[in-house]
Amino acid sequence: MELTIKRWGNSAALRLPADLLNGLNLKPESIVEVSMKNKSIVIKPIKKKSDLSLEKLLAGITSENLHNEVDTGYSVGKEIF
Repeated sequence: MELTIKRWGNSAALRLPADLLNGLNLKPESIVEVSMKNKSIVIKPIKKKSDLSLEKLLAGITSENLHNEVDTGYSVGKEIF
């Protein structure tokens, strides 16, 4: 894909096509990391950290969505208490 760098105020910008953004699950206002490697521009999506804490996840457990205990066999090695 060939793009043209355009002037944007005192800076320069690349317009990323919708196909590219959709393929990377990005949208306007997404945060990305931009770096230079071997004289090339590298743009990496930054995954948003979840605002869910263990406490919030555990608070969401109810008798309706609680899974049954899974038997994984006997403890061995450092698993033994």
